[in-house]
Amino acid sequence: MDWRPDVLHANDWTTGLTPLYLKTLYADRPHFKAAASLMTVHNLGKQGVFWH
Repeated sequence: MDWRPDVLHANDWTTGLTPLYLKTLYADRPHFKAAASLMTVHNLGKQGVFWH
């Protein structure tokens, strides 16, 4: 399958490293070379805040 993403969509802080990995670790891979990244934050007040 020769699928190449146009955009990788990261949702909230748990996927926050995805755009960084896309432009560093996967920068030379042909399937991801032209892909852009988008990050959506649903609740800025709870970014990485846990119950304990």
